[in-house]
Amino acid sequence: TLILEEYPNFNMFGETWVHGMPNQVWFTEDNGFNKPFNSNLPNVTDFQWYFSALEALNTPMGWTSGVSKLYYTLADDFMYKNPYYNVTFLDNHDVDRFYGVVGNNIKKFKSGISLLMTSRGIPSIYYGTEILMNKNASYHPNVREDFPGGWIDDKINKFTKSGRTE
Repeated sequence: TLILEEYPNFNMFGETWVHGMPNQVWFTEDNGFNKPFNSNLPNVTDFQWYFSALEALNTPMGWTSGVSKLYYTLADDFMYKNPYYNVTFLDNHDVDRFYGVVGNNIKKFKSGISLLMTSRGIPSIYYGTEILMNKNASYHPNVREDFPGGWIDDKINKFTKSGRTE
């Protein structure tokens, strides 16, 4: 609260790895829930959007599955003070890399990036997603590996055009 009083235009968000829209909304500021706690967080990492986006890309459409899951998630946006402040993402430091989650399918990858960049919210692209880094989180350091290049011992340098593939 003190930060926002001193810097009213400062933006911050909290990581909320929970399941269910009400559980996630609970962590946002002034959400209207009858509770004594107010996080004062204008936005959160939108895990509900993340879960539903992956389902939309990987599961056939049904009444409540596939792209319908994304529809129902977005339909619950009324619970937020402002869902446009939520941070949307397709991978991060705790979950499997997005390219692997869509089965190394470049069409699904491009669809997911398009969805991320055109959906409501503040899109977050985790480093390495742009070069199709593909590790899973079963061994946590996998998804936090260094970006290839920039260090003397790196055999590949993705910072240079010659170090990248088409």
